Amino acid sequence: MELKTLFVLVVAYFAYLLIGAGVFNAIEGPMEVQHCRESKTALNTAISNLKFGNLTRNQLVNLIELFYILFIAYATGSLIVQFMNFTMTYYDKGIPILQNVTCKTRNWDFQSAFFFSGTIVTTIGYGHITPTSTGSRAFCVIYALFGIPLFAIMFSGLSERFSLVLKKGTNKVDEKDMQPLMKHLLLFVVFSTVGFVLFCCIPAAIISVAEQWTFGDSLYYAIITLTTIGFGDFVVGESQWLGDNPRIKYTPLYRVMVYFWILFGLAYMATVINFL
Repeated sequence: MELKTLFVLVVAYFAYLLIGAGVFNAIEGPMEVQHCRESKTALNTAISNLKFGNLTRNQLVNLIELFYILFIAYATGSLIVQFMNFTMTYYDKGIPILQNVTCKTRNWDFQSAFFFSGTIVTTIGYGHITPTSTGSRAFCVIYALFGIPLFAIMFSGLSERFSLVLKKGTNKVDEKDMQPLMKHLLLFVVFSTVGFVLFCCIPAAIISVAEQWTFGDSLYYAIITLTTIGFGDFVVGESQWLGDNPRIKYTPLYRVMVYFWILFGLAYMATVINFL
């Protein structure tokens, strides 16, 4: 694939992501705010209906967060069970109602929607946020049907570029007086080691600092992402809402850099697999 063609595909691809981000933000953003307001109302109502002697509101919330509530659910009746049910219902929508957060678009702001669009077409699919309405789900399906082939075509062009680098290395190794098998093993070790450092270790170190994760967790996230497994137990750029540390603030540049890393990292990983 020529560089001009690849450049046009990359531009078209990111334009497609921008369109997806705009649509998801327009559909899911207002619904997220609505769900958040509903959760606060439901929380206040539930707390006012529960009788726990002299416990304060904060003590009750801490009690629930520690799951002590499960041990007294039998003694206090169905209100506790109902309270736990709607707590998990809103949490599944990305709204931790026990945290003191303001109701505004966070999971589905434009940056997050852009990142979500990218996880669809790359087939990573973390599952950290999901469409909640019928219209949004229908658009997601159509968006994936057209976006995945577009990504595949562009992705093949990027992989081809990595393959050219590998081919140059093969030509240099062929000049050495070695057995063919040893030549290929040497080339694979060098290519995979350099790529592992560039696309896994270095990004993991940066992510570790930005997300306040351990290096081991960050390296695990990097490998799980680039193999497109995407469990969703670790997701970068989501601590404001879903993560363990809501005080972390992210810049748009960070998420853009992460997405470019995923894009080129996937192309590298595909080249390694093809080489094997």
